[in-house]
Amino acid sequence: MVETALSILMSLILSVTGILLVVLGRRMSQRRLPPNSLAGVRYEIALRSEENWYTMQARCATATMGLGVVLLDSALLFAIQAALPKTVSILVPLVITLIQTVCRYRVPSRSGPQERRGADAERISRLPH
Repeated sequence: MVETALSILMSLILSVTGILLVVLGRRMSQRRLPPNSLAGVRYEIALRSEENWYTMQARCATATMGLGVVLLDSALLFAIQAALPKTVSILVPLVITLIQTVCRYRVPSRSGPQERRGADAERISRLPH
């Protein structure tokens, strides 16, 4: 009973959060998210000017929407677990959610981590100030 209640709660939380992230990512990609203190990528370089802000948001929109989709998928897994508690352990959705989240942020690259950091810094430095 407790396991089912936790699965339903997790499903609701992940659904709401996933929908919010997808909507936020869409607004970011359309450059419709104004500078604010609650949502968006707020690195120092993004806050220097409105042009930087909108450029940074547009570049990060796909990752934001992707994370939202991962959370919605995980919410579905928790809903399935709540409907079939004897068949699916609560650990299954938890482990799959963790794997999806970690895999979503792993970017395959042939260069080493130091070279990637340098390339990222170079790209960000080319943003207008």
